Amino acid sequence: MGVTLHSFISPYTFLMGILWFNAFVLSSLLMRKLRYPIKFSVVPLTLLLFLSIARMSLAIEPPGAIYIRSEVIFPAVIRVLRFEMMPHKVPGFSVNLLHIFIFIWIITAIILLTRYAIRFRKAYWTALALNYAPDEEAEAVLEEITGKVNNPKKRGRVFRTVIQVPFTVGIKPYIYLPECVEFTRDELRTVLRHEWKHIQGKDYLIKFVMRFINYVLWWNPLAYTLRKNVSFALELRCDYFAVGASGVDYKYFECALYRLGKDQSQDLAFVNALIDSEDEFVDRMKTLEMRMNDNKKHKRILATVCFYLSVVVLFFLSYMFLIMPATWASDFEHVCIEKDISCTYSEEAFRAEENFLVDNGDGTFSLYIDGQHVLDTENTSLEMFAFIPILTRENWQRHGED
Repeated sequence: MGVTLHSFISPYTFLMGILWFNAFVLSSLLMRKLRYPIKFSVVPLTLLLFLSIARMSLAIEPPGAIYIRSEVIFPAVIRVLRFEMMPHKVPGFSVNLLHIFIFIWIITAIILLTRYAIRFRKAYWTALALNYAPDEEAEAVLEEITGKVNNPKKRGRVFRTVIQVPFTVGIKPYIYLPECVEFTRDELRTVLRHEWKHIQGKDYLIKFVMRFINYVLWWNPLAYTLRKNVSFALELRCDYFAVGASGVDYKYFECALYRLGKDQSQDLAFVNALIDSEDEFVDRMKTLEMRMNDNKKHKRILATVCFYLSVVVLFFLSYMFLIMPATWASDFEHVCIEKDISCTYSEEAFRAEENFLVDNGDGTFSLYIDGQHVLDTENTSLEMFAFIPILTRENWQRHGED
């Protein structure tokens, strides 16, 4: 029947997604710090960043997945998460640690996203208010770069304003240049090529999505690392475009960057800044310099292809292993399940091998207790089903054969 894409995310697929998300983000951080040992290109870093987001977002359980039973850690974690916080139970109502964690998670994410939206709106209108007379010389250079476009408004307008570094408001789009810095025409061309690449790639949308992911996963420190690495990758991609495929404009671009100095007082949420931070500036310049001085590009092709293949294979293999508890306890002392006759099952310690749900692939799930089919249900959000392992029908059949 092929791969099953669940319409829900179980606690186990969610946990594996977070674990592999962290692994890919750490790999991207290592690659950035080593300044691309495979190839001086933004593509390897972008691939790792994309796979980290994809692995966290897609809850896919392929047929033949291997289940790793946790005898100690997972059962202990589940017991802690299901610890009742109310001294006296109220019929039909319960509050445990998991409920509290989810509540704090959602409320904090809403606060962060709301604050970002307010800052975005304020910064956006502040930037638009900076409009002076358009820089005709810069706009002429920008027209040379972009060529003939169907709608001149998509090319953007260029303004000189009282700012420290060039940046782009991608929605209009507007390009702002510092009025206190005088570029030569060649330097100006490289700066505008950098900013035009931001406009072409709609980088403001990418950065907005990264902010959203960052604030939703505010409790994960590596989510902040992901956002910084994405920003670095976007800036480096624009740097490569600015210096040209052959690097002929590298010296002009280097001079333009050093003219700008290192004043980082700009902090606009929507801005695609030419220099985001001093550390990133140094990293980008060193990476560009190494790329321009690389005389063995042809020898790196095989290593680069092998890197891409190994990362993609690792991504798909990550779905073949699913960690779940070997046993788990229930908040319910007993569960009454009507089948042919009324029967009661003790739920002191369920075994994952004998008690599970099977995804029928049509929106329904079959509950198995002690290896026997008990009932079919569409509602897996009930408390008693919260931590029960879920198998695809293919894996259930393989489970029965074993």
